[in-house]
Amino acid sequence: MKNLYFTFITCLLILMIQGCSKFEGGQSVPAYISIDSIQLQIPGTVSLHGITPSAQISDAWVYVDDILIGAFELPATFPVLHHGDCRITIRPGVLLNGINTTRERYPFYENFENNFILKEDSVTKINPVNVNFKPITTNDGNYYVKIIANENFEDINTIFDTMTGSSTMIVRESTSQIFSESDLPAKKILYNNWVGKISLDTEHPTCKIILKDKYEDMPIISYLADDYQAVFVEFDYLSNHDFMIGTETFYNTSGSEYNDFLGTYSNSQWKKLYVNLTNRIINDQNNNADAFKIYIIAELAAGETSAEIYIDNIRWMHFIK
Repeated sequence: MKNLYFTFITCLLILMIQGCSKFEGGQSVPAYISIDSIQLQIPGTVSLHGITPSAQISDAWVYVDDILIGAFELPATFPVLHHGDCRITIRPGVLLNGINTTRERYPFYENFENNFILKEDSVTKINPVNVNFKPITTNDGNYYVKIIANENFEDINTIFDTMTGSSTMIVRESTSQIFSESDLPAKKILYNNWVGKISLDTEHPTCKIILKDKYEDMPIISYLADDYQAVFVEFDYLSNHDFMIGTETFYNTSGSEYNDFLGTYSNSQWKKLYVNLTNRIINDQNNNADAFKIYIIAELAAGETSAEIYIDNIRWMHFIK
C-alpha cells in the first residue's frame, strides 16, 4: 500500500499534463526522478541557538519548473513528463500530529532547488537532498522563525515546572544510559549528551509539567501572510506509555483555561512529532487570548505498575516579521 495515495495523484497529474498545450512535441515516454531521503542541515547561525538537526521528513513535494508533480512518501521513484534542463524544487513534507493521513509541507524547513537534465525513459537520482532550517534572525525585513521555547536538556535547569496534582517531575538522563555504545556516536548528533525522562510508578503515577513562563508576544497569526501562518511544537520521544500535550490559554479578561490537544502513543523507537497548533492559536486569539503556555501530562494507566517516557529537542515556534 506504500505510495498508493501518491501514485494515484501522480497518475492523475500525468493524465492532465498530457492534455496541456505546454507539452508540445507529443512526449509520451516519461523521465523518472528518484529520491531516497531528505536530511535537515542546521546553519551555523541557527546552531548557536541550540537547534539540533533532529527531523523526520517523510515526504517530498516535487515541482518541475514550478509545476507541482506530486507528494511522494520516501524513498520514491516516480515519472514526470518533462525532459531536458529542468529546475527541480523539493519541499520537505512531514506527518502533521503524527497522523499518516495528514501529510503537509513543513514551513520551517527551506526548499531544495537545483537544475537537472531529465532524459526520457531514464532515472535521475537526486541524492543527497539536504535542506536547511529557516533563518531565526533577519535584517532584511523578511519573515523569520521565532523560537518561543527550546529544550534539549543540556542545561541542568529545565524550562518546565510541575503543575498541581503532579507526583513526579521530568529529569535529565544521560544518553549513554539509553543508547548502546555502538549506536551512541550517531545518536549524539541528534540528542547530544542528555534527554528528558519521565518515570511513573504506583507511588508516582502522574507527571504534569508546564512551561515556567507564559508567552505574551504571539503575533496575530491570521494577520500573517498565508505561507507564514504556522505555530508548531516539535519534539522527539521514546516511550512505553501514552502522554498528552496541551496548551494553557490566558485571556485578558477571564483568567486561563487548559486545553488538551494531542495524545501520543507508546513508541519503541525514537520518533519526531510535529504538533500543529496553528488553528488552536488562531481560534483562541479570536476569543481574546493574549498569552500561552505548553504542558505535558502523563498518567499511569490502570493495571500498569511503571512507565518510562523519554523526550528531547522540544521546539515551540512561529514566524514573525
